[in-house]
Amino acid sequence: MKIRLHPLFFIFVLVITLIGGGFELLATLFAVILHELAHARVAQSRNYIIKDISLMPYGAVLNVSNISNADSFAVLSAGVVANIIFVITTIALWWLVPAVYAYTYNFVKSNLIIALINLVPCDPLDGGKLMMRYIKNPKTAKTISIISGTLTFVTLTSLFIYSIFIKINLSYLVFALFLLG
Repeated sequence: MKIRLHPLFFIFVLVITLIGGGFELLATLFAVILHELAHARVAQSRNYIIKDISLMPYGAVLNVSNISNADSFAVLSAGVVANIIFVITTIALWWLVPAVYAYTYNFVKSNLIIALINLVPCDPLDGGKLMMRYIKNPKTAKTISIISGTLTFVTLTSLFIYSIFIKINLSYLVFALFLLG
């Protein structure tokens, strides 16, 4: 399985690193890759062919052959389940070895945010893909996707504006813009 990098990915990494977010970016990239690898592992276990994983400034995509409705729930929910498992496991580690807290906090935060964002019923997120497969009326599913996508866009844009006054977080803006496309 190959990992492809979008050309803008390098620019995004450079900008985030230059503004002092390199460590947070590393934790987030690790969480994103683990999320996509969970999708890939479940898809492979059901004999689907994985083409590649594409890393982009606003997230990642697993390119896999057409997934049947019977397998879609397991494959699409695997990423979120993996993120939640990593959150729980790392927090448990904090209780056993409190000194690792400072080094793993961003990893926990990234996993939690990735899991929650992917539950939003907005296409192209995992929650949106699941909703589109299980809601029988396509018009209803599209309406839910538009409303939830708009609310998520407004929330992320507001968080970005707020972050300008505290510690700028370009990830909010990049992901909000991703929801527009």
